[in-house]
Amino acid sequence: DMYRYLAAATFALGDSNGGMFAWSLAQDSRTAPLLAGIAPVIAAPHCDHDRPQAKGTQVPVLSQTGKWDETVSPSELPWPGNPGDKCVTNRDGDMYRYLASHWITTTWAQGVEGCAVDRLTFPTKKYKFKGLSKESTLKCRTWCKGWKAHSVDCAFDGGHDSPEFTMQAALIFFDRHLPKKKRFDCRKIKKKQHCKKTSCAWKKKKCVSGS
Repeated sequence: DMYRYLAAATFALGDSNGGMFAWSLAQDSRTAPLLAGIAPVIAAPHCDHDRPQAKGTQVPVLSQTGKWDETVSPSELPWPGNPGDKCVTNRDGDMYRYLASHWITTTWAQGVEGCAVDRLTFPTKKYKFKGLSKESTLKCRTWCKGWKAHSVDCAFDGGHDSPEFTMQAALIFFDRHLPKKKRFDCRKIKKKQHCKKTSCAWKKKKCVSGS
């Protein structure tokens, strides 16, 4: 069978091994051109995969990690570690080594228009989401400008799990990177009282599914 798709509206989302696969898809020259963005959760590439998106492509990334994750540890303890830490050995006894979340998101931002990178520090720009669940402890930082920031490094209070708000944040991030005419206008919800399963769904409590 053959399927139609729009590369400008195709995203990859996954957690743990699925998130590592999302990183790989964006680093691979065969698949990166097919993607408009990725959102790996509690995932990072292995230490020997310190590469940005495939050459000639620009694939925005929203990385979300648990500060105290012992399976795919995002930093040395205490979080956030040091900005110069490239690789982190996980703390669950397997001795796997992953790229620190700060390191790989910095690699991702290097050389991209609108991103000013300094390897010796942590970024000071905050990246915010509106409409996340009250349980959210997500805090995000970026080297890049604007709400369509190219590379965003987020952490939440937790371990190797993917709370509901991580999925919500991913949908909002994807929505922000859609072409303007494909982006769902949340303001219409107030009039029509329905929504699609996008970021807008999380912003309107009294919202029933519809097209």
